Amino acid sequence: MLTKNSQNDSSFKRQPKKLFYLIFIALFIDLAVIANAYLTIRIGPLFKFSVTLFIYFLAGYVLGGPLGFVVGVLSDVIGFFAMPDGVFNPYIVLASGLYAFIPGIMFGFKRPFNREISMKEIAVKGSLACFICYLLCTVIITSFGIWQFTSATSSIHVNHSSLLAWCVYRAGVQLPNTVVNCILSILIFIPLRRIKFMKNYL
Repeated sequence: MLTKNSQNDSSFKRQPKKLFYLIFIALFIDLAVIANAYLTIRIGPLFKFSVTLFIYFLAGYVLGGPLGFVVGVLSDVIGFFAMPDGVFNPYIVLASGLYAFIPGIMFGFKRPFNREISMKEIAVKGSLACFICYLLCTVIITSFGIWQFTSATSSIHVNHSSLLAWCVYRAGVQLPNTVVNCILSILIFIPLRRIKFMKNYL
C-alpha cells in the first residue's frame, strides 16, 4: 500500500514529464507556424516547398500520435488566423494533424530517442510513415480539399479534367517536398539521440 510520502514522490516525478510535453507542444506549434509563414518557397499559386512537414513528423516522433495530432491541427489553425492565406480548408487542417499522428503511432510507446531502437529501425519506420503520409495526406486528403474549396472556373478544374487527374498531378509535384522532409526527419535523430535528458522524459 502506498504511503502518503510515496504518493507525493510519485506525483512529483510526473510533474517534470507533464511540463516537458507542454513545453514541446508549444515549441512545435510555434516552429510550424513560423516555418509555414517565413520558411516557405512558393512554386506557383497553389504549390509550395516548406519544412513544415519535417516539424510535424518530429512532433509525432517526440510527443506520440495523439499529441502530435494536436500540434498539427493547432499550428495550422493558428497559422491561418495569424496570417490568412486563401480560404480556410478543414481538409488541410486534418492532413496537418495526420502528418504528426502517423509518424507517432509508427513507433508505438517506443520513441526514437530510446537507444534500444536502432537508427536502421528509425529509418525504416520513419520512411514508411512518410510514405503513408504522402499517399494519404498529400495525394488524397489535401488534393481533395483543394479541389473542393477551389472555384470550378479556376485553372485547377480547367487544366485537370477530373479529381483523379488532379491527384496524380499533385503526387508528382509534391513528391520532392515530401522526400526532403522525410530525410530531414530521420537524420535529425543522429544528433538528438545524444541528448541524455530527452530519454528521461520520453
